[in-house]
Amino acid sequence: MPASRYPTSWESDTILSDGRTVHLRPIRPDDAAGITELHARLSPATVYYRFFTPMPQLSESMLNRFVNVDYQDRMAFVADYRGSLIAVARYDRIPGNPVAEVAFLVDDAHQGRGLGSIMLEQLAAFAKTNGITRFVADTLADNTRMLKVFRDAGYQLIRHTEEGVVQVRFDLTPTQQSRDMMAAREHRATARSIEAILRPNSLALVGASRVPGSVGDLVFANLLEGSFSGTIYPVNSEAVSIRGVRCYPTLEALPEPVDLVIIAVNAKDVLHVIEDAVAIKAKGIVIISAGFSDTSRDGAAVERQLVALARRNGIRVVGPNSMGIATPALGLQATLAPVTIQQGGAGVHAQSGPLSLAILAEIQRAEIGVSGFVSSGNKADISGNDLLAFWEDDPMTDIVLLYMEGFGNPRSFARIARRVSLAKPVLAVKSRRRRDAPASLAFGELDYDGAVEALMRQTGVIRLDTLEQLIQLTRAFLDQPLPNGNRVAILTNTGGTGPLVADALTPAGLELATLTSSKAIVGADNPIELDPSATPAQWGERLAALLADEAVDAAIVCYIPTVVGSTSDPRTLAPPTERGLSGYPNPAINSAAHVAEAIANAASNQNIKPVLANFLALPGVPAALSSHGQKIPSYSFPESAAIALGRMAEYARWRSRPSGESLKTEPIAMPNDLTAIIESGQRMVEGRQARDIAIALGLPMTAPSGARREELEGRSVLLRIELIHDSRYGPFLRGSLSGVAFDLFGATSLRALPQTNQDVDEFIASIPGITITDGYQKLPVIDRTPLIALTKTLVGIADQLYTINAMLLDPISLTTKGLYLRGVRLLLRDSPLEPQMVTRSLRAPGSIH
Repeated sequence: MPASRYPTSWESDTILSDGRTVHLRPIRPDDAAGITELHARLSPATVYYRFFTPMPQLSESMLNRFVNVDYQDRMAFVADYRGSLIAVARYDRIPGNPVAEVAFLVDDAHQGRGLGSIMLEQLAAFAKTNGITRFVADTLADNTRMLKVFRDAGYQLIRHTEEGVVQVRFDLTPTQQSRDMMAAREHRATARSIEAILRPNSLALVGASRVPGSVGDLVFANLLEGSFSGTIYPVNSEAVSIRGVRCYPTLEALPEPVDLVIIAVNAKDVLHVIEDAVAIKAKGIVIISAGFSDTSRDGAAVERQLVALARRNGIRVVGPNSMGIATPALGLQATLAPVTIQQGGAGVHAQSGPLSLAILAEIQRAEIGVSGFVSSGNKADISGNDLLAFWEDDPMTDIVLLYMEGFGNPRSFARIARRVSLAKPVLAVKSRRRRDAPASLAFGELDYDGAVEALMRQTGVIRLDTLEQLIQLTRAFLDQPLPNGNRVAILTNTGGTGPLVADALTPAGLELATLTSSKAIVGADNPIELDPSATPAQWGERLAALLADEAVDAAIVCYIPTVVGSTSDPRTLAPPTERGLSGYPNPAINSAAHVAEAIANAASNQNIKPVLANFLALPGVPAALSSHGQKIPSYSFPESAAIALGRMAEYARWRSRPSGESLKTEPIAMPNDLTAIIESGQRMVEGRQARDIAIALGLPMTAPSGARREELEGRSVLLRIELIHDSRYGPFLRGSLSGVAFDLFGATSLRALPQTNQDVDEFIASIPGITITDGYQKLPVIDRTPLIALTKTLVGIADQLYTINAMLLDPISLTTKGLYLRGVRLLLRDSPLEPQMVTRSLRAPGSIH
């Protein structure tokens, strides 16, 4: 096979079960020496299990056949780790069949690291792109390791045993079990890789400096001030000691290997430092140095080179251009931040460098504690997806905060973020809203702001527009329980704030509660306005009554200072509580603080329903609102409390909705006509060609009996559904009515590709005007079941045929007799398939979406 057929796009990196990375690539003829060395390292048992006979060395003809494949009917992948081939997996197609024989072996020293499963996944994904739908493998009955790999892959196995040899057969179409098991393996491996960075036992700072105000000085000072629980080694070839700590000239001069290497040197020296980190077998690298993809194309090329070097040697990278990382529980404060990061429950990821420091400062000002912080900078390797996987099971993390400029791998984001959101809230500020979005979209084109909204809505991620909203909402999520509904009681002491809050409820998805049991106690309708002279005890009693009312799901308390008195007022705070008031007690401030204490007491006594407050920015009040264990967030403006509570209720509704069953799609084979079109280089497929492909894909192109008559009588509904597979944001479905309704109004619904039957139902229900199928004027009630089945087929096409970039079904004629397609168009990919689209491979180094 010509060298030009070598599938370069299938070179990728992935994470082993121990968190180390490995490089996977198609085999090449020049791998003969590497395969020979691998075979020489194998134990006699491993050789016997692979070849069914002792084989001390490979014959020249066998070796030649192993390393020369056609990258189609005969294929092999190798795993390259620290410059050695440590595993190989191959298939050979049975002539004239969509079936291939599969075999693989793993270096004895690297068995138990998940390589077998990874190689099988990669090989299966590649085989499917070449029309292979089933693998068969022969193995000895006592080869438990290989049998376990097949079993753990989650495929539906068919086994046959004869004379001590087991033949295993399985279809390559993913089952729900195989998807779940692959996701679980990916999750565990990714979390382990991040653990090496955020939970190191030892670290070295290369570029530690004695120059005041330099990057190396600031980071080292923060490391020392944080009282890191592990060992810190400063590395500087020109210093004996820095800040009283012995310094080492190089990484290789350290008295022991370290888990984490932090790099703060000139860009031109970073690659050399990474080579040293590889030599000492570091587990993770944080590059604070800038001057790579953040500055030029040449810098981007160097960035790709250094990340590739690290990954091929088992190391993951944060940065370059990172502002650092932190794990306050360990005293790890390896950042440029001028503040000490307090321990708490927020996992924080920010891509933008300088902005991440501003976010940290605001978080500290709001007294939000942090479980972990990562500034990913250029995001050449580690992205928000990796951190989500780590924080998902992290017991120290209660909420995840993201400042995002992209999604990394959008399919991974959709899968991981949804899973994390079911366990804990994920709040995200997504930048780069488009101000020049087109009024109408061409076939296969995506409104990117709409795509972001759809992706976040479906995954349960709470998208925010500003960093201020991020801080305000974090406080509410961390300190208050989620509401069980959207009915809100408002308690205030002036006639102005109550209506302001009430007006803000509806836009926030909330409603004013109609009081029942509490009405006799509070003595008024909702909103409840207390007399300006109401005592703190009365405030507490009224709030307690509201929270005990079954018709109330949450409460917002608004207090405006009105007390005028003297320092002898019995509600005057004790002097220790008055810090910052210059020793002069203010009766209004004191009264507000006592009211805040009463509210905090009433809220803590029930701890089921959320309470948010508006106390303006009065000194002493925040402490008083936290005086009974449960912190009540206070907002400067009444409407802000309503907005925050609305987002909490929205998230609670999403999390409590039926999740539905994962979609089970039928195997879809690549139509022969489509293969021929792809090989010809044609991208747009229309007319008869598109119709023939649609039929081969199982789409209904023939009208059901009686459907034509209903169309002539005007008793059908025309719709359009578009499948869009975007490289930056992943696969989406866009639905609308068709014909005149679409031409005039153009209203559409955009959803990320459904993952469950509930997602399918919600997509169809979201199509503007779809309620016309419930019966309208002369139109009968039309069953949507055929539309559900069609949508599921489209999901299967998106999941299995990545060569289709977009598919438009327009019009879809839906009648009481069923549905059929009257038109179809396809847009094919114009670039090679990337492994991360179909496997758990990492993004190519430096690729930012």
